[in-house]
Amino acid sequence: RTGSSMSLMSAGTITPSHAAKEPEAFATDLQAEVGEVQDSEVQVNRQPEQSEGSSLHGTGECRPCAWFWKPQGCHNGRDCRHCHLCPEGEIRSRKPARELRQMPCARRRRAR
Repeated sequence: RTGSSMSLMSAGTITPSHAAKEPEAFATDLQAEVGEVQDSEVQVNRQPEQSEGSSLHGTGECRPCAWFWKPQGCHNGRDCRHCHLCPEGEIRSRKPARELRQMPCARRRRAR
């Protein structure tokens, strides 16, 4: 079978293809995979920018973009309907207030 993750050893037993590799080659492949993950987690030095959704910024009514501060960034750019001016972590800092607003009235009085 070609393209399979299994390979036949000389004794006729089937083993995973990584077991047939030399330990050094396997370690090199593993390091390459780890390097790819670490490269994707690198922080990008991004500055806040205007977006369609940032028109309400400063009023507390804007909706921060969840993707803008991620390494891959927001693919909508200036056309995004969410705010790109909010600082990193703004979504997390607004979460307790949002959860409190969404509680039924009776539970809200007890939570205070």
